[in-house]
Amino acid sequence: MAHILSELTNEIYDVHDNVDVLLGDEAGGNLVRPDGTVSPYAIFLGVFVSLIPKIVPRLLPNFVRDDAIRERFDDVEYVQDVEKQFMAKFAENLETMEKLVIAWRDSDIDLSDLNLMPDNPLGKEELVAGEPSGFQNNLLKGIRFLQYRVSRMQTGEDRITRLADTLWGVFETAYVAVRQLFKGTN
Repeated sequence: MAHILSELTNEIYDVHDNVDVLLGDEAGGNLVRPDGTVSPYAIFLGVFVSLIPKIVPRLLPNFVRDDAIRERFDDVEYVQDVEKQFMAKFAENLETMEKLVIAWRDSDIDLSDLNLMPDNPLGKEELVAGEPSGFQNNLLKGIRFLQYRVSRMQTGEDRITRLADTLWGVFETAYVAVRQLFKGTN
């Protein structure tokens, strides 16, 4: 992604494998790095995470066979309620994942409670290549970044959320225009 942004902006981006650099500041996903630059990866991930609650409620009618339930998704207020419920459940699931990873890192979790046998190689730390504590810490940083993004999305006063809303508005306008164009040609 950095090479694409560098072509568009004529800037040279330093690409790191370090999660702190990818997600911005070490302080839980702040988009501004200590040197004042903005992490392009954090922006991309932030916009993507902000678009998920808008996309999922619009895809759900395609998986439902009941016409009465499908018709409910035509109501704008209902879709907005589903978006809010999705964000709340997403935040709740992230919190659960965070607790599981912390318990795994601190060895407070018993593998047999999760139906994993301690002698099974899939239930041991050999499943993770490299140092498990590094993987666990990076996983926790990623989860905390997502939690930070979800909390900022819920307030709506965030430039990444506003950017995602603008992109969504452009997509919706284009979709409606193309749909009307094809309805008119039939």
